[in-house]
Amino acid sequence: MKDLRHENVNLFLGFFSDCGIFAIVTEYCSRGSLEDLLRNEDMKLDWMFKSSLVMDLIKGIRYLHHRDFAHGRLKSRNCVVDGRFVLKITDYGYNELLEAQKCPYIQPSPEELLWTAPELLRDPDMRRKGTFKGDIYSFAIILQEVVARGPPYCTSELSAEEIIKKVKKPPPLCRPNIAPEVAPLTCLQVMKQCWAEAPERRPTFEEIFHKFKTINKGKKTNIIDSMLRMLEQYSSNLEDLIRERTEELEIEKQKTEKLLSQMLPPSVAEALKTGGTVEPEYFDQVTIYFSDIVGFTSISALSEPIEVVDLLNDLYTLFDAVLGNHDVYKVETIGDAYMVASGLPKRNGNKHAAEIANMSLDILSSVGTFKMRHMPDIPLRIRIGLHTGPCVAGVVGLTMPRYCLFGDTVNTASRMESTGLPYRIHVSQSTVDTLRSLNEGYEIIPRGKTELRGKGVEDTYWLVGKKGFLKPLPKPPEIKPGTMKLYIIFLLAVVNTRTAEGTSCEMANSQAFCHNKDLHQIPHELHLNVNKIDLSGNLIQSIPEMPLSLYTSLQCLDLSSNQISFITPGVFAHMTSLLEINLAKNHLYELAQNGTEGIGLLPKVEIMDLSHNSLYNGMAEYFIKQAPTLQYLSLADNSIVMISHKMFQGSPSLVEIDLQSNIIMEIEEGAFETLVNLSKLNLSTNSITCISDFNLRQLEILDLSRNSIETFHITKSDDEYSLRCLDLSENKLLHFPVFPQVNKLVTLNLSNNLIQLTTESPHNKKDYMENEWLDGSFHLLDQKQSRNISSPYLSQLVYLDLSYNEIKSIPDKFFESMLSLHTLNLSKNCLQAFLVTYDNALMSLTVLDLSYNALQNLLLDAGVLSNLKELYIQNNRLQTLQFDIFSSLPGLRLLNLQSNNISLCSMYSGLAKQRLAGEESGCVSFVDSPTLQYLYLADNMLNTLPAHSFYKTSLIVLDLTMNPGLKIELKALSGLEKSLEYLYLHGNSLMDLNIDLPCFSHLKHLNLSENQLNWLPKWGSDSPLEVLDLRNNKFSTLQNSNILALENSLKNLYLTGNPLDCCGNIWLSSMIQNKNVQIPNVEHLTCQYTQNFGYQEEMYIWNIRSEDCEKEDLKKINILVILTFVLVLSVIIIGAGSFFCFRRQNFSHQFKA
Repeated sequence: MKDLRHENVNLFLGFFSDCGIFAIVTEYCSRGSLEDLLRNEDMKLDWMFKSSLVMDLIKGIRYLHHRDFAHGRLKSRNCVVDGRFVLKITDYGYNELLEAQKCPYIQPSPEELLWTAPELLRDPDMRRKGTFKGDIYSFAIILQEVVARGPPYCTSELSAEEIIKKVKKPPPLCRPNIAPEVAPLTCLQVMKQCWAEAPERRPTFEEIFHKFKTINKGKKTNIIDSMLRMLEQYSSNLEDLIRERTEELEIEKQKTEKLLSQMLPPSVAEALKTGGTVEPEYFDQVTIYFSDIVGFTSISALSEPIEVVDLLNDLYTLFDAVLGNHDVYKVETIGDAYMVASGLPKRNGNKHAAEIANMSLDILSSVGTFKMRHMPDIPLRIRIGLHTGPCVAGVVGLTMPRYCLFGDTVNTASRMESTGLPYRIHVSQSTVDTLRSLNEGYEIIPRGKTELRGKGVEDTYWLVGKKGFLKPLPKPPEIKPGTMKLYIIFLLAVVNTRTAEGTSCEMANSQAFCHNKDLHQIPHELHLNVNKIDLSGNLIQSIPEMPLSLYTSLQCLDLSSNQISFITPGVFAHMTSLLEINLAKNHLYELAQNGTEGIGLLPKVEIMDLSHNSLYNGMAEYFIKQAPTLQYLSLADNSIVMISHKMFQGSPSLVEIDLQSNIIMEIEEGAFETLVNLSKLNLSTNSITCISDFNLRQLEILDLSRNSIETFHITKSDDEYSLRCLDLSENKLLHFPVFPQVNKLVTLNLSNNLIQLTTESPHNKKDYMENEWLDGSFHLLDQKQSRNISSPYLSQLVYLDLSYNEIKSIPDKFFESMLSLHTLNLSKNCLQAFLVTYDNALMSLTVLDLSYNALQNLLLDAGVLSNLKELYIQNNRLQTLQFDIFSSLPGLRLLNLQSNNISLCSMYSGLAKQRLAGEESGCVSFVDSPTLQYLYLADNMLNTLPAHSFYKTSLIVLDLTMNPGLKIELKALSGLEKSLEYLYLHGNSLMDLNIDLPCFSHLKHLNLSENQLNWLPKWGSDSPLEVLDLRNNKFSTLQNSNILALENSLKNLYLTGNPLDCCGNIWLSSMIQNKNVQIPNVEHLTCQYTQNFGYQEEMYIWNIRSEDCEKEDLKKINILVILTFVLVLSVIIIGAGSFFCFRRQNFSHQFKA
């Protein structure tokens, strides 16, 4: 890859590997991919531009093919464009890299396969390698993207999955539809040739290159020239464009000035436009109007946000229409509050009171017939307050300047509104005096003494009409105590009745399931005794007090996966039954950013999930500062960097905290020490580098995996620690952690670190020298030297994982104190030898994993591992072992010896308990191992499987795959007839089995693929076989094997890759039609059909019918009869001719005589 150099091939720079991440480093191209360029609607692409990109693509692939390099993954997103608009091909060699790294194959999505040739879709193995003809097909799909400027198959209405199915299994042929006018005809012809169904009919890139040169008639497709022509065209139209833009600008300017005059008084707007200042102005007499909607908070709580917006828009549009008939100025609207003034900014003498009074009557009349769109059955009631007096007006602010009124008159008018009643115009004494002075016939009745907050008790009045005012006014409700409360209750009842009919929640056992219903608010129609509400996956943005506070029996509230950014403080304070709140995957960081005091008291909440909310330092306290009963808290997947000592002060009862997947770098002292009940702490996937002086004695489970920890120390103390499970995997530990002598550790995971055990760095030495309270010693065995260091004291340890480290040898007596150890994982290290003696104290060990090391020596003293049940030593270099090393393990149940180099001893050696003369050196015996049930001997270069190899060993699973040249002696598996269930003989190049398979009465799974077998024994109907794999052998007919008898038990039958004879396997058609047995890839399963004169034709096996074979047999009989007749006739003719010839010769002799 590094030798590939071409202008249209993206330069390969090298590989990047760190922390398990492996990546290819290539040259950066600033324009992104070809897919990005084509999807960018702002980028104008003429044909010259497109053809230049296509020609670059052709040159690049042409170069790769000349270098005998198939791309295999060609698509528009793998073609990148640099700053000079030169297209370059990238991701070449990707498949080879995956194969070299032995990465598992991941099935691509249908969208990723739209560029893949049909023959590659049918053959996944070939698809991963890639072919030259496959690249040509991919080029055709990219060409369609370029000329159509759309994704593959952009004109088709089929889904990607449907397209792939049709491409994979024609007819009919499924290809993109391209309009003829989008590109030259020759280009479209080349495209269709490149996506031909038959690969051999597709042109080479050499041919494509020459054809594209003819499309442009020999002209160079230079993007720079194309862009210059485009600039000349743009400049010629620039003058007209400027004129059009100037006219549009003038129109927009007029609109802006009109809008500004609507937002500010004309005189103020003109002053601001000229850049002048607007001085505050004093007005000695104005009348101010305030109104609001009665019960607006309840209406909002019971409406969708968009419905509230529509309500206010409809109402204020009605008010604005009324204002046009009066000399008034609309000051502002705040929520449901509407403020109007008269007498400013243009003075009108003492008419301001009359103008406001007339406007108030008109507004009240129009509201009487107003209907809310989403609540047409509920009357909308407003209350109005008027007051007259002096005020000051001025412009406030530079950004979005506002014309505001100041003074006690404004406050008094607001108090008149707030103390008013529905459908009433509440008027102050000063306004009444002004109206009476005008003598225009206003009907005013006294209300009496009214207390105004901040003003004391004053006489107020009701404006109820005017002489000559004929419009109907709504009838005010009776003024009685509790009238407003009854109105709100009535409102709730009506709304509940209306919305309950269309509720989308499902109720079951006092639980409401409202997830994924596109709700914008908490439903209010649920039963009041509901104890669980699931509102996950909706569009809720805030949590108001209503209607949540109505559900007094609620115990569990799930609001995860919403858009919540606001929670009313104290909303949960009175919900004494609430035990669990799930607020995961919301926008709670916005709530904390606004600087509120928090969500208030959580009186009985025990479980709270705040994960996936982008919370960072100091934000968690907003939600848990008053949570005295909180026990389980999740703050996972946030952005917390530091754990402060104050974070959990408001939650002293915490038992479990989940802080995984944050960015935690620092933990302040005292952060967790005060949480006396804390037993489980998850700090995995953070950025912690060191744990020193660990002293959380109350903690039982601690997860510190996926950090960058280099050292772990527990504070020196004689007190007992409660820690039972510790996960330090995927860190950067250089040495074994230091633990106190008194501990309860049961599970310890140290996998994926840098531990060496025998390497005594200065840091290691210091750790153990300073901890003199760790007594005892053990001897480190090294090839050249030995030295003493302290032994970890872990008497209760049951599980120890040291896999994926750099351990080369195990110190002597390292396991001395681990008397309870059951599972030991030392896989993926650098061990060359492993010795277990009586001094190792591994008597309780049941599982031992030594796989993927470099083991050459394995020594196990007899009787030491008496409890061992599972032994994994695959992928090592074992060749010479003790004769009875495995049979001396009395409890061994599973043994994995895959990928070593061992050989098997004969039965006679096993019975004699020693190697006999002539036995292969280092062979092992599996004779008389009654507990062994699972044995894996794959890839061991076994030459011979001796007779009675497993005598008195009741195996259930036997894996002998990938031992090419293996010879199975007669009765090699004798003794396994009553126990064996799984037998794997894949990839052994076997020509003869020497195994009487039908005798294995419990055999369920048999894999004989990748061999050279052409015969199987005859099966009986009582066989329990479920899976039979015969792929890639030399079977031509299986008629005599009676596989059809297995139909009652057989579930899967694999037959591809065999030269099957069609008429010799007619039973297979019956099995396919019955559909009792699944035959993978049966649609591609072919057979050889022999016709007249021995001509063979390949056919799909599901197309063969029994009558076809009967006709063919009849033809063969007829031909045989004819040939026999011709032969007999020929013999007669030859005999007669010979006889006559002989007689003639005799006659001639007699005549001469």
